[in-house]
Amino acid sequence: MLKKITFCLLVLFCISGFTNISFAQSSSTEPVSSLKKGSKKTLRKYKRAQRNTLNAITIGHIVTSKNFDYYPNQLDYTSSMHYQNIQLSNYYLVSVTPTQLRVLLPIYGAGRYSEQPSIWKELDFFTGNFKYNAVQNPKSKNWIVTIKAMDTWSFNTFTFVFTISSSSYAQMSIDTPFVGPAYFSGNLVSN
Repeated sequence: MLKKITFCLLVLFCISGFTNISFAQSSSTEPVSSLKKGSKKTLRKYKRAQRNTLNAITIGHIVTSKNFDYYPNQLDYTSSMHYQNIQLSNYYLVSVTPTQLRVLLPIYGAGRYSEQPSIWKELDFFTGNFKYNAVQNPKSKNWIVTIKAMDTWSFNTFTFVFTISSSSYAQMSIDTPFVGPAYFSGNLVSN
């Protein structure tokens, strides 16, 4: 992974060097005002491309190494639509390491066993019993991470599906046999 990062940085460095040389060579034929405007625009494009490349490499590394924390900042909606667009605090998270999954989320929707679900109760568990799969979408370049976990204390099963962009924005759905699916949006950070 370090070789890929080094190679990408080298390519970006070379591109910036060639861009500066081409502007230096063309300065005698173009007016000064258009040169400054063009070089600022090119510099902005270069910096944006560099930032996007580094973000994509970083997110790819975080996802493939199974080392991230997901902080949902909003419960978008639930299957029963009892709860929609509820802002959440930074208290809630899903933390993934290669050996452990930590889940702390609000209980979010109507289930078969519960007539009075509450957003104020919590889904809170640790487990080492989970399957992890990460695939990058070739068109959108987003990462799709699927985690199938079992809470070893209650023996309930959970399926988490993350759609992660290169800017670390992520949407997550959670589905269980006892509560219908719910959809969250938030941010991903390295842990």
